[in-house]
Amino acid sequence: MEYINIYSVRKFFGVPDGCYVIAKNAEKYKDVYQQDYSSDTACFLLKRIEYGCSAVYADRMKNEKRIDESDIMLMSYLTKTLLEGIDYKSIKKKRKANFEQTHLLYKKVNLIDPHKFLDNLSVPMVYPLVYLDPDLVDKLNKNGIYTGRWWKSVVPKVPQNSFENLLSQYMIPLPIDQRYDFEIIKKIKNIIFQIMK
Repeated sequence: MEYINIYSVRKFFGVPDGCYVIAKNAEKYKDVYQQDYSSDTACFLLKRIEYGCSAVYADRMKNEKRIDESDIMLMSYLTKTLLEGIDYKSIKKKRKANFEQTHLLYKKVNLIDPHKFLDNLSVPMVYPLVYLDPDLVDKLNKNGIYTGRWWKSVVPKVPQNSFENLLSQYMIPLPIDQRYDFEIIKKIKNIIFQIMK
């Protein structure tokens, strides 16, 4: 059996499309797929820098629709070029530092210790805050902090008292990526703690 791993680059970086396919002979399928072009719907990435996330939501969704309606394609030249310009070492360092700073702020209220799931090679994508308030995501959205709930589909498939159920219902993926500095992290914390009161 041949295993194929697919990693979306959009989860980690501001790019309009693309993923990495890791498999024993992944290269041999390269000629099967057409080239993707994303510059027509990628303007939301530039607008986000100047106008913010919520102001470009509709433009971002146009890009999402384009991807959803496309067949499997090769990563666009635009995305490849953007990825080549990334300083991965510095991003790794920043994400780890942001994770540690965030953990110091939430460790007394977080129902899990996320350090249990990390090793020295891990680079966290988010800080997993688990807090027993099913409406916390909606309250955060109303305060301009846009996160979501992950794995909603898991809830009906697992026992109610399971760890998977707990994460599916109550885990909030707090942003800790390279765009955030400690001042922004503290600002988010202040809003969350105000809501928790």
